[in-house]
Amino acid sequence: MKRSRGYRVARFGANRRMVAASATVGREHNNIHAFTEVDISALRRRMREHRACTGQSLSLTAYVVACLARAVAENRVFNSRRKGSKLFILDDVTISVLVEREIDGRSVPDMLAVRAADKKAYRQIHDELRAAQQQPGAPLGSLSGMAGLLRLIPPFLLPRSCAWLRATSVWPGAMALSG
Repeated sequence: MKRSRGYRVARFGANRRMVAASATVGREHNNIHAFTEVDISALRRRMREHRACTGQSLSLTAYVVACLARAVAENRVFNSRRKGSKLFILDDVTISVLVEREIDGRSVPDMLAVRAADKKAYRQIHDELRAAQQQPGAPLGSLSGMAGLLRLIPPFLLPRSCAWLRATSVWPGAMALSG
């Protein structure tokens, strides 16, 4: 396995190629791969207690991001992208989160990339999300700089353009979390 610039390159074996080929066949169908329920009542109780003591509301989204980042860090293959017969395994876990912000007097969802989320403490992620919510001005998201260019692409070409960008890029885009 070769290591360079924030990622490692591994061989994408024949067995994995067969699984990827069979997954491609099912891509046209809506699939639910996992559905789970988690009891967070104790966590919510502690968050309410913290708010009662300090007056500060803690972010449940930050908690979920911290947990997800740690789970992905333990299973690095989930933080990878295949290109041909190579697997690019990233060193840092980036999780994208929708953050509600006030822009021009309107409440607008905006994408925030929490970079190196696997190396940050819960409070660091919480503070980053809260700071993003309060930040005035232009959108934060990774597409904010490209938004003008994306608007120039005719709607019927947009899916193909996005597919082309994914196919030509080494980097796998961030995991997204909304809600």
